[in-house]
Amino acid sequence: MFSQIEIRPLKLEDLSTIYQLDRSEEVRRSYLHEGGALIAKEENVTIINDDDFWDGHIGNWQEAIEKNAVAFAAYDKDKLAGFAIMSMDVEARATQILALYVDTDHRLSGIAKSLYLEMFDASKSANKETLYVAATPTESAVRFYLSQGFEVLKGKNRNLLYLQDGDIHMSKRI
Repeated sequence: MFSQIEIRPLKLEDLSTIYQLDRSEEVRRSYLHEGGALIAKEENVTIINDDDFWDGHIGNWQEAIEKNAVAFAAYDKDKLAGFAIMSMDVEARATQILALYVDTDHRLSGIAKSLYLEMFDASKSANKETLYVAATPTESAVRFYLSQGFEVLKGKNRNLLYLQDGDIHMSKRI
């Protein structure tokens, strides 16, 4: 199995280690967000691991960290097993999860929950009231956030950062 997983802050100068992460996934179901409801859609899609994906996001995440975002990383020995980034000031009393990824070899090991709890605790310590996420519409992502107590918003929150088509907007009271 895995050695001891260590969660620690992800420093800006270490952000490029995300390229070590294999984000590949077989997607069999995704969701559409219509009128506050989730509509399941059967899929047969393979998400491949490629540097182009990370290239398309790392600039935004770097900018967010420079502005006040917090970032955490999970390490299995010296190998990156997962990471999370959260904006601390998306709204006056709210934070937003910008990224939460776990390496394919470490999924379902509790790493995502550990990273999420670090973000939740950081939000709570900053006296925030709401934690938002614009979740990827895959079944694995949506079910994870629902299992952590997030609720689907009735509509889109246009204040959220780095939105993509199809995102499922969710929130949780802190």
